[in-house]
Amino acid sequence: MAYLTHLTYEGARRRYDPYDGITDEIKERLDFELEVIANTGYPGYFLIVQDFCNEARNMGVWVGPGRGSAAGSAVAYCIGITNVDPIKYDLLFERFLNPERVSMPDIDIDFDDEGRDKIIKWVVEKYGKTQVAQIITYSVLGGKSAIKDAGRVLDVPIPDTNNIAKLIPSTPGMNIAKALAKYDKLKPEEQMLVDEMRYVLESPDDARHGVLASAKKMEGCIRNTGIHACGVIITPEDVSNLVPVTIAAKDADILVSQFDNSVAESAGLLKMDFLGLRTLTIIKDALKLVKARYGLDIDPDLIPLDDTKTYQLFKEGRTVGIFQYESPGMQKYMRELKPTVFADLIAMNALYRPGPIKYIPNFINRKHGIEEIVYDLPETEEYLKETYGITVYQEQVMLLSQKLANFTKGEADTLRKAMGKKQIDVLNKMYPKFIEGGRKNNLNEERLEKIWNDWKAFAEYAFNKSHSTCYAFIAYQTAFLKANYPAEYMASVMSNNINNTDSITMFMEDCKSMGVDVLGPDVNESQYKFSVNEKGQIRFGLGAIKGIGEGPSEAITRERENGRFKNIYDFFERILPSQMNKRVAESLVVAGAFDELDAFHRGQYFDIDMAGKTNLERLIRYGQSFQESKNEMEHSLFADFADEVQIEQPKLAPCPEWPNMHKLNKEKETIGFYLSAHPLDEFKYQFQFMQGRLSKKSVLEKEEEEKTTTDEAPVLEQDSADETADLTEIVADELSVGDEEVIEEATKKAEPKGNFLFLNLDEVDAYKEQAFANKQDELFEEKKKDWKTLQKERENGGGGKEYTVAGLITEYRVQDGFRSGEKVAFVTLEDYSGSYSFRLGDRDYMRLKEKLEVQRFVIFKIKFAQVKDGRVFVNVNDVIELQEAFERFAKSISLVMDVMDVRPEDLDFFRTVLDRNKGNQKLKFFIKNIDDDSHIEVQSMKHSVDLNGDLIKEIQLLNKYEFYLN
Repeated sequence: MAYLTHLTYEGARRRYDPYDGITDEIKERLDFELEVIANTGYPGYFLIVQDFCNEARNMGVWVGPGRGSAAGSAVAYCIGITNVDPIKYDLLFERFLNPERVSMPDIDIDFDDEGRDKIIKWVVEKYGKTQVAQIITYSVLGGKSAIKDAGRVLDVPIPDTNNIAKLIPSTPGMNIAKALAKYDKLKPEEQMLVDEMRYVLESPDDARHGVLASAKKMEGCIRNTGIHACGVIITPEDVSNLVPVTIAAKDADILVSQFDNSVAESAGLLKMDFLGLRTLTIIKDALKLVKARYGLDIDPDLIPLDDTKTYQLFKEGRTVGIFQYESPGMQKYMRELKPTVFADLIAMNALYRPGPIKYIPNFINRKHGIEEIVYDLPETEEYLKETYGITVYQEQVMLLSQKLANFTKGEADTLRKAMGKKQIDVLNKMYPKFIEGGRKNNLNEERLEKIWNDWKAFAEYAFNKSHSTCYAFIAYQTAFLKANYPAEYMASVMSNNINNTDSITMFMEDCKSMGVDVLGPDVNESQYKFSVNEKGQIRFGLGAIKGIGEGPSEAITRERENGRFKNIYDFFERILPSQMNKRVAESLVVAGAFDELDAFHRGQYFDIDMAGKTNLERLIRYGQSFQESKNEMEHSLFADFADEVQIEQPKLAPCPEWPNMHKLNKEKETIGFYLSAHPLDEFKYQFQFMQGRLSKKSVLEKEEEEKTTTDEAPVLEQDSADETADLTEIVADELSVGDEEVIEEATKKAEPKGNFLFLNLDEVDAYKEQAFANKQDELFEEKKKDWKTLQKERENGGGGKEYTVAGLITEYRVQDGFRSGEKVAFVTLEDYSGSYSFRLGDRDYMRLKEKLEVQRFVIFKIKFAQVKDGRVFVNVNDVIELQEAFERFAKSISLVMDVMDVRPEDLDFFRTVLDRNKGNQKLKFFIKNIDDDSHIEVQSMKHSVDLNGDLIKEIQLLNKYEFYLN
């Protein structure tokens, strides 16, 4: 204990002396905490944690600023376990540890995910292999897995087993026992499945009975074991003396306790959580890139918390890639809130979870003065001012109970826990004490009662401020880097998502919107990870190319230190053959890594000579021969007199370039997405026309794409045309802190755009869900319509509207349907947003099969149709070639011109273009006069045009006129 006290005060002088020194307030807080730690027998725990945290920093492993309630400890802050000052942010030690707390809390530590294993190994070495163990986890058989295992043993065909498994409702965590026990709480369509399940269980003659009955007995049994993601226990003597142990399958050096997490704690074992946090690795890598480019050493713990650029980024909702703030819903609230101080970020981190999320509009309105900030008692302002009078944190409840009613620190924590867990008996005992304490302080009894009732309603939502502050601080660090060093930060984000092509595509789009270029791979600039060149452009990482590992990447970057590669021959002369086999070389060519090295195009490397060898194989062989000759000369007795290696360089004969589609498809195979261009670029104007981005409204009013939408939802019946739906979907994120779950909300609101009710492919499912979210109940109501009418409405979409999607057909397969002789087709369409697979029944397939083919650019006209059991299908009504979009749907083109900016050369341009593009569609001019804000639209009587992509491209290239299509 004496050593912990010594370390605490030594650390306090470092933390506080440069500023205010150790004030009486700080000394009182530290003495109080040290006394509680001593009384609870906790000093050893603190010393061990500070030991491995300090060692991690010495090893270059990044340690998070803290997480969970441990950040409320000033002792932890002084000895280097946490990096957030609890006194500055009103974080409470008693939320973490107090004399009345029965179970000892954990100190969870975040490490960068690359360094976490290093520090665990160090702990094992320091405290001994026999005294450190990881914690086992037990996986139990769920309902569906029990059915599949039973089916396998009973030799039931897999399709039949899968059909039996489908009888369990697809709600997460559902199994046979729960489905039978919670029958009344299930949706009607799920009850139908359970009825069938019950029938099978009660019918021994049913072929499915054996599997289902066996599965019912097995579910809940332990199926296999694993290792807890982060829990480690350290013991004062051999672990095996205290608990049964086993050995991990993947790492025989570390013991594993046979007690799982819950039992290990109740057995009194000292448990620590070593958590890997990718965001710390992202910050670490970004700072390395900043150091390499600018020579700056930035300490993220010392960055100013009032940086203007950072708050501007939050205000604009540009938080893609920002820890905890990147979901669409959070971006929306950030734009509305316009945060100006760090306290706003802490509060939003706490409020943005199921439950308290409904208070966010009040919080925003109070910040901007739209709603009045009301304090029930003037005494509450001290602690509620930063959250505009709204109780957001558990710590606020604890502080106010002490101030208003003289609760002890331990009682305040008991109150917080009782309110959060709705422990009515505890609350009933504490209520009289709260009122009595307030009365002694001469406070209004009615006001006290209102505060108590408000707390009861909200305290279950109140969040741990300590955790929220730490994670808001990490988020601020990431936002600071993105706002001030965007290329370096985004390069680091992409490097740490190198195997997630969907994420990289999203981050590349974000870079584009920020004006940061993302260039393809290049052997003269690329590192293994994403990097930033001298011009501030992000260069694609070699490690993101399929087929190229760290070995070849490091060989290329290491050799490049001796000078850039001059040409393709120089490259193969210098890279060792052991690192440059045919597969690696082909991946480099297809990904475009040689495009800037030499004048050869990609097709030339794969051109075949008379001997049946590709040029690439000849280059690889040339490189091997060159290096063999060089080695022979170097080891020769006459090395000093020898000339340079003389081996004839293979000539690459001219050949046709790869067609654009072939080149891009190969690129996608190797990288995972289209990098240098997108196939749809060939028809991008037709695509934009269908989207509504070339409409009069969109062009003249300069509306953003998302604003050019219609408010109508798909309908099944004519009388429901005005219905709208808004889908707010809340999904669990990644981590939990004690009893609190950290939740992320994903809000996807999709709306059709323009005259053609256009949907991006990533919006089809979201729109289908929001449109039919409230229609399930209707299916089980008695309707005063005959069966034929209902059938017609459901199968054909009834009076529903027709929507459009467009893209490239990337996959098309046909298989036999359920009925003899019928066919079913599956067509995958891809656009800029993603891909979607459409199913065509026999009738639609036979009608449309001539228009379907892989690599064809098409428009699908679709309808949503709901069948009797509640399922919603997307039916394809028609297929149109995308290149025919102008011809089929555009009636005229209108050029927008300023009356004061018409020049003779403009007339020459029009004549030239019109002569080349004569046709039947109208040509109009929208002439505006900026001086008096007037305009006139006129139509050319002599000329009409053929609207096509080439015409649009010519107008775009001139970069003088805006235009819209009618």
